[in-house]
Amino acid sequence: MGHYLLRRLLIALPSLIGISVVLFTVLALAPGDPFADMVQNPNVPPEVVMNLRAKFGLDDPVWQRYFRWAWAMLNGNWGFSFISRIDVDQLILGRLPVTLVVIGASQVLALLIALPVGVISAARPYSWFDRIASTLAFVGFSLPTFFTGLLLILLFSIKLDWLPFVYRADIAATGMADCLICCTHQSQPVAARSARYTNGSQSSLIENSRIRSRPVKKVGSEKPTKASVLAIRSNQEYGRAAE
Repeated sequence: MGHYLLRRLLIALPSLIGISVVLFTVLALAPGDPFADMVQNPNVPPEVVMNLRAKFGLDDPVWQRYFRWAWAMLNGNWGFSFISRIDVDQLILGRLPVTLVVIGASQVLALLIALPVGVISAARPYSWFDRIASTLAFVGFSLPTFFTGLLLILLFSIKLDWLPFVYRADIAATGMADCLICCTHQSQPVAARSARYTNGSQSSLIENSRIRSRPVKKVGSEKPTKASVLAIRSNQEYGRAAE
């Protein structure tokens, strides 16, 4: 497991560096800069704007600015937000607890929906439940989350008036009901994808159950039960972990 994680980290590091180079270059070459509004403001002297550009190195070559930014990021200096008027690290840390709560709740909700739906669909192939679950999974996987989020707001906030319309970041002050819509639409693609993966995995186990599921079949039954499928899956995962 340690070698696998190390190998994955070594693969992800060049990708991360490449993505940062591309994004930084695109943003640096884009027209405009943070002090464009000051240039158009007649109350701000041109010398002030020139000093600010020199202070933040906006007139330096792109490659120098990138290495300066990367070194500052590694040292924990993430810059200053001119919009929020606070340091970027404080801005991120202030939103981090709520973000972790929303992401964690979305993942748990997605798994609570996807695992039972996938197992039941695999145990009852071509049934009405399987067809409906497959259709909803494909729809949920295809629709973008921003579209379903708007639909949930229109339905539960405007039409039914059950949930708040505006989501605020302070969960302690507003309650978990404020982030219910956010958690629901964030769990949509994860639930759809996990349901399809679970269905495919359990279906393959059922097809190969003639060899490995005979000891756990019910007496007089030719089809494997749900318990046998889960037992086979557990044995396979245990064998992989032991390897």
